Amino acid sequence: MLALAIIEFQYHRLFSKFSINQIVTGIECENNYRVKGFSLIELAIVMGIIAILAAAAIFGYQYYTARAASTELVVLYDALRQQVVADAEGQGLDPCIDPPLSLIPNQALYDEHAELDIFKADLGNAKPLVLQINANVADEGPRNVAITRAAYDIMSRSNLIVPGAVANDSAVSFLALLTSTPCTGMQLAAGGTSQSVKPVQPKLMAEVMKFSGSDVYVRPAGDGRLDTDGDLSAFTLDMSFIGDGSIPQASGGAGPVMFNYGDASNAHNAFSLWNPHSLSVAVAGKNYDTGLNVADGQTHRVTTTWDGTRGTLDVYDNGQLVKSFTGVSQGQTLKGNGFMTVAHKGEPGAYHASEAFNGQVFHASFANVGVTAQQAANPLHESVDKSSGLLSDIRVEGSQVVDRTGRQQVVSGGTSVESSSVEARLVN
Repeated sequence: MLALAIIEFQYHRLFSKFSINQIVTGIECENNYRVKGFSLIELAIVMGIIAILAAAAIFGYQYYTARAASTELVVLYDALRQQVVADAEGQGLDPCIDPPLSLIPNQALYDEHAELDIFKADLGNAKPLVLQINANVADEGPRNVAITRAAYDIMSRSNLIVPGAVANDSAVSFLALLTSTPCTGMQLAAGGTSQSVKPVQPKLMAEVMKFSGSDVYVRPAGDGRLDTDGDLSAFTLDMSFIGDGSIPQASGGAGPVMFNYGDASNAHNAFSLWNPHSLSVAVAGKNYDTGLNVADGQTHRVTTTWDGTRGTLDVYDNGQLVKSFTGVSQGQTLKGNGFMTVAHKGEPGAYHASEAFNGQVFHASFANVGVTAQQAANPLHESVDKSSGLLSDIRVEGSQVVDRTGRQQVVSGGTSVESSSVEARLVN
């Protein structure tokens, strides 16, 4: 309407200067200019106004559609929060004061607009369960970021959002308390959980290997040796597991071992992934401590890759680089066809109870090649297969522990199959 009014005004302003005869005959007007209609400047002004009005209308439409779509995420959060609070109160617990992880709802977390995860946060005097909500333009796209930000705006009115939230046009990441009211004494601890945005994936229920006792293992059938196609000048282990706080700490150079490869010639220390409280990697008998605690009840997909030619050792947690070491056995190779063991160390009949890993393992994939950071962002079997270096891919299929590569049969001990929540993309 405003644009039409301007056009009408300009029409009367221009043509009021001329008589009908002048207009009809096209004679020159008193200032020696011929009537030509609107000038380019006048048209540009009108078009600019129209563009501004259109942009405002589109912005308003996008805002309201994003706000409407965000209600799905808000409703999901509220349902989870009410369930956790009800379960806590049913057990006489305060959901703010170090609630057990068993209060986490046993269901798949999924929202089409954002990535979700539930875990326990350290917030000073409070250690509540929280729902972490992440969305960024690179992974979810600008529309889903807008929707997640609208959900943040709505949820923050309840004062149940943990300090340190990120909410802008390119990324949204925040923690929402799974409590009925804000927790007393809540503060963002130095280096606290919500200061770092970790990549989170939707979770699904899946069958996992549960190790319990002192004589636990999964290994190749027969003598327990792995056919490596010769000596190893590089390797990659991609392993996802859940280890709770009851796992013992390492002591005297020994502790729980999640994966081991080697033989008597190298004291079974060619390669070991061990000590979940401060994840350590042993290569050729030398230990490299990452400082990463994976005994926290959360799912960790740890990717460890070594390149003997360059002497590099890189460790990733859920696709994110945790630690990089240089000068690691550079120019050396590891003896091939060694003993491979999941959840213990050594060769059959020579296991030590202090090195047993008691926890849940979803999969363990081992290859005789290194991988790049880009490849480490995804499970190993997606970038390396049997023909390109994948030596084993141990997981549960049909309630049986198998090696999906088909290169060898496997046997196990102290192992049961349980259903647990793991990252959805690992299940595929």
